[in-house]
Amino acid sequence: MNAYLDTLKVVAQIALRNLFASRIKTFIVGGIITFGAMIIVLGTSLLDSVDQSMSRSITGSIAGDIQVYSAESKEVLDVFGGFGPGGNDIAPLTDFAKVRQTLSGVANVAEVVPMGIDTATVTAGNSVDQVLSRIREAATKNQGGDKSPQAAADYASERDHVRQIVKVLRNDYEKVKLVRSDAAEMNEDLANIQKASSDKFWNEFDADPLGNLEFLENRIAPLASDADMLFLRYIGTDPAQFQHAFDRMTLIEGQPIPEGKRGFLLSSYVYEEQIKLRTARTLDKVKVARDNRKERIAKEPELQRMIQENANNAQEILLQLDGAKTELFRKKLTSVLHSQQSDVGQLLALFLKMTDDNFDERYRFYYQELAPSLQLYKVRAGDTLTIKAYTRSGYVQSANLHVYGVFAFKGLESRHKPAP
Repeated sequence: MNAYLDTLKVVAQIALRNLFASRIKTFIVGGIITFGAMIIVLGTSLLDSVDQSMSRSITGSIAGDIQVYSAESKEVLDVFGGFGPGGNDIAPLTDFAKVRQTLSGVANVAEVVPMGIDTATVTAGNSVDQVLSRIREAATKNQGGDKSPQAAADYASERDHVRQIVKVLRNDYEKVKLVRSDAAEMNEDLANIQKASSDKFWNEFDADPLGNLEFLENRIAPLASDADMLFLRYIGTDPAQFQHAFDRMTLIEGQPIPEGKRGFLLSSYVYEEQIKLRTARTLDKVKVARDNRKERIAKEPELQRMIQENANNAQEILLQLDGAKTELFRKKLTSVLHSQQSDVGQLLALFLKMTDDNFDERYRFYYQELAPSLQLYKVRAGDTLTIKAYTRSGYVQSANLHVYGVFAFKGLESRHKPAP
């Protein structure tokens, strides 16, 4: 034992002598080793932190740590993919209570959350459909004996709005006629529009409002081109338990689905990308490109294309304007554009054709002055959403669901909505 201690003592003395024999070499080599060790420690720590953060974002939002599904399923469960029209063919767990009891007995299992993932379609009615629905409600109240001044004012306002919409459609169809090849169908559409825009039609409208509304709904409403087909991939679950288990979920607008109630919460990404008014969404995208990526309209062909499309899509705004809003927009747009033009459609097209020099000013003006008079989202919290999906046998099933609000997952998505 003493021999080993003597040997260790000699080795230590030799090592110390070598260290102090060339202090410069010792400093350089030691510095390189220390710096390398520091880089490894910091890099590994950073990598672990990023990995844990990304994993937490996924497991804390929708996926959890483990997904359990029936062995009788014909396809493999695909939580984030599988965006086909029918979704994945996953067999249901027929006795979920038993599955939950079994899984809850496994060590380290904190929550067992039921989920069903599927894809459905939703038809968002165009602007004409929405206005006709309101005037039908007002006309029904009027015929039902409601003679209050408010009911009469609502009915007159909606009637003027429909007449304004028909005028917009007539102007558009006069232009489309020049490029359409189906002359017979085009002439029939124009004849219907001309009938709906004539003084005779509106002078006789009040004599049979419901009958005239049927003509407008069947012949005029389909001609508006702003209806959208939404494709939604959704999760059926217990909302309260889901929000408790996945703490990354945060409510942006509206309220949670009440316990024991059926309802729908829209993803903020879908809400902004698919449901928002196209002109507003395009302006948001251009603003993000300019502010975050420092891109400029004059130098980016894609931004130029978006601006031009926005100027051509003024119709979706015009279809929302009744007589009072039309006059309001005319006044505001002539003021900001310093123009003598009186046609609101041309004023909007001119306003939306923005440049780098005026984009920020007009973006603020759009949201502060114009947007409050517009329906920016075709579906809002409080509306009823009719979703349709195909069964495995090919039949269509539909469900009417109350929209309670809009949600997002922190760290996984953002609302993509810059502030005006």
